[in-house]
Amino acid sequence: MTDTVDKTKKVAVEFLCSQGFDIVTELAKPLPGTSVVDGQKNNSGFYRVALKTTASGKVNITVK
Repeated sequence: MTDTVDKTKKVAVEFLCSQGFDIVTELAKPLPGTSVVDGQKNNSGFYRVALKTTASGKVNITVK
């Protein structure tokens, strides 16, 4: 992945999963059901990388 503003900033992430998955980027907003602490920054302009799967049962996930 490359920073959208500074193209010299890059990060490599490797996902391994025992089931089928997709890798997505999404706005780094609080996840549903998580609490918000007074004074917490809103993460505006930041994104997170997520592994999404519809698998059930035992699933092994490794992120390097």
